[in-house]
Amino acid sequence: MTLESQILHPQFFKPVEQEHKNFVPIFIEDFLDHYADEELDLVNGCKFKATELKRSSNRTKINPILQIARPEDAYIITGLFEEAYDGSYPYKEFLDETELQKRLEKGNLNFVLMKSEDGEVYGCIKFLIEPDNHRGYNGGMALWKRFLGKIDVTRAYIGMNLYFMRKYKDKIKVVYGEARTAHAKVQYFCELCGLLPTAVLINKDFFLGKVESDLYVYAIQRSTLNERMNEYPTIIPEAVASFTYCSDRYGLGPINVRTPKICCEEDEIYELLDQIDVSIEKDKYGYHDVVFKLDSGSFCKFLYTPMVQNFENVEYEVQSVEELIAFITRMQRLARKLNVRYLEVYVSAFKPEHQKVFLEAGMRPRGYIPSWKYDETTQTSEDHIIFNSYKEEISEDIQLIQSAKDLYYALDIN
Repeated sequence: MTLESQILHPQFFKPVEQEHKNFVPIFIEDFLDHYADEELDLVNGCKFKATELKRSSNRTKINPILQIARPEDAYIITGLFEEAYDGSYPYKEFLDETELQKRLEKGNLNFVLMKSEDGEVYGCIKFLIEPDNHRGYNGGMALWKRFLGKIDVTRAYIGMNLYFMRKYKDKIKVVYGEARTAHAKVQYFCELCGLLPTAVLINKDFFLGKVESDLYVYAIQRSTLNERMNEYPTIIPEAVASFTYCSDRYGLGPINVRTPKICCEEDEIYELLDQIDVSIEKDKYGYHDVVFKLDSGSFCKFLYTPMVQNFENVEYEVQSVEELIAFITRMQRLARKLNVRYLEVYVSAFKPEHQKVFLEAGMRPRGYIPSWKYDETTQTSEDHIIFNSYKEEISEDIQLIQSAKDLYYALDIN
C-alpha cells in the first residue's frame, strides 16, 4: 500500500481544555484499589459517586444512574447509535435490534445505560468480554443529542469500567479500546480508568463521513506482567521507540535489538503465490472473513471491513519467511483491488524476521503491546507490536491529552 509521508508538528494539535489533576492509575490493580470503597450494582442500577473527582468545568452536569442493558433494551441502543451518527454508523450489527438482542442474551457483549431517576435513558456505553483471550474491550458510546454536554460522562465511564474490571478481575488480564482523536474527551475518560495511550492507529476510521485516526488505549494487570515469557523480546531498531514509550510506563525490562537479514528465494515466493488458496465469506452486515491457505498447513486470515475500507484482525502461522512474504504480497494485491485504506497487524515481539518483513512491505511499528497474547498451555503471555499502513494524509484536526502527545512525539508519526 502506498504510504503518505507526513509529520504532525505541535502547531497542528488543537487546544485542549485544561487537564485536571485527577488520579491516573498505571495498572488495573491501582484503579481497583483507588475506588475500593465504591459500591456498584449495575444490575439493579446505581450512581458512581467518587466525590473527589475534579470536574472539567464549572457547569453542573447530571450524574446518571448506570444500569446494564437487558436484551429487551436493544431497541434503545440501536436508536442511540442511529441518531448519534446521523444514520452513518458503519457497524450495522449495532443497528439491528434482533441481532443485538441475541448478542446481549449471550452475556459477553454488555451495554451500560445512563439513566435518570425516573428511568429516562440518556445514552449508553459498550463493554465486551473476550473470555478466550482473557481480554476486555472498551468502546462504543452514544448519547441522545438533546443530552449532549448535560451528562457527567466522566463518572459514567469510570463507573462502568470499575464494575467490569472488578467483576472479571480473575478472568480479564488486559483491557483495550480505541479513542477518537477529533476530540480529547474520551481519551481523558480512558486515562482515568488506566486505559492509557499505547499505539496510534493512523486513519483507521470513518466518523460522520471523515477519515480519522484513533488512539489505541490499554490497561493491564500488574500481575500479568509477571506472566510474560522468560526470554527477552527481540525487536528491530524501528520498533525501539514504541517499546521505550511503553517500558517507561510499565518497566518492561531488557530487550534485544537486532536487524535481521532477510534471505529468501524469489522463485519459491512466486511458486507459493500460485499455490495460495483464497476463501472469502461475507456476512449479512458486510464483513468479509478472508482466509489464505497453503498445502503446508500455513495460513493467514483477516477481516475486511468495507464500511471503513480496512484489513484488520490479522492472524497467521507460517513455516518460512517465504510463506510470510507470499501471504503479505497476496494481501496487498487484494488491498489494492478493494481500495483498502488501512491495514493493521499484531506481530510477535520475539520474531524480528517477521517484523522486518512487515517493515519492508511498507508497514510501520506504531505501538508496543505487552502481554497481548496469553497461552493457556504455558500460562505465559507474549508481547506484540502493532504495525500498520494507511492511505491519505493524516488529519491535522486533532485533539490530544498530554500522554497522547508524548506518544505522537515518541513515534515521530509519519
